[in-house]
Amino acid sequence: MIIQYLILMLLVPAAAFSLAYGIARLTGKVTFLDAAWGVGFTLIAWVSYFAYSSKELPNLLLALAVSLWGLRLAWYVVKRIAKTGEDKRYQEIMKGYGENAQAKAFLRLFMLQAVLQYIVSAAILRMNYFDPKPIGVTTWLGLFVFAVGFLIEAVADAQLAAFKRDQNNRGKILQSGLWKASRHPNHFGESLVWLGMAVMSLTYPWGWLALISPAVITYLLLFVSGIPIQEKGKDQNPAWREYASKTPRFVPFVGIK
Repeated sequence: MIIQYLILMLLVPAAAFSLAYGIARLTGKVTFLDAAWGVGFTLIAWVSYFAYSSKELPNLLLALAVSLWGLRLAWYVVKRIAKTGEDKRYQEIMKGYGENAQAKAFLRLFMLQAVLQYIVSAAILRMNYFDPKPIGVTTWLGLFVFAVGFLIEAVADAQLAAFKRDQNNRGKILQSGLWKASRHPNHFGESLVWLGMAVMSLTYPWGWLALISPAVITYLLLFVSGIPIQEKGKDQNPAWREYASKTPRFVPFVGIK
């Protein structure tokens, strides 16, 4: 039964990113890949909820929390695409693929994201695989951590979007609000979101497996697809170096660089 469950749930992100690939081909914007990140988790949460969970209150609360986070993120990305168009990062990646760029993009970008999404969804998959549990302390603690992370991420994104809308800020660095306490408060918030969801699953059998979610997403943000890409080349800017010298890289108010 568990093998069937794991296979079915792997098909969900594969389908979500295949659809995103189709939209990307039709619109010519690979950036829709980013929107599928939030939508895919939402689909995983609800498919696992209806197909396999015991449908206790903790399962429902988890699905609602994932939907709130995932759909907000997807809407934020779609609005960004409508305003700025294709992400320059993806333009460079596609140029580097050379021949058969579309086929390579499907495997190396879209399907790779689907696999990563499957791994990060460990907290959702663990909690929604049978094992009925009534609501308890870890449920509320996890939801509290989730709420804090969600609020930080949403506020940070809103502050950044407002900053970029002001033409007077072109070429400047956002150093106010949450961005004064951390160079990447939105990423820190996302890490907390997944930590909160993992905490909700800790009392389930093998619940420690849920910690895979915050561990993997935090690693990706810190060392792979988040901060390294966003800070690449910025140290050539004296204003950025000054900002970075006094602003923590990730956790607000904690450490420098």
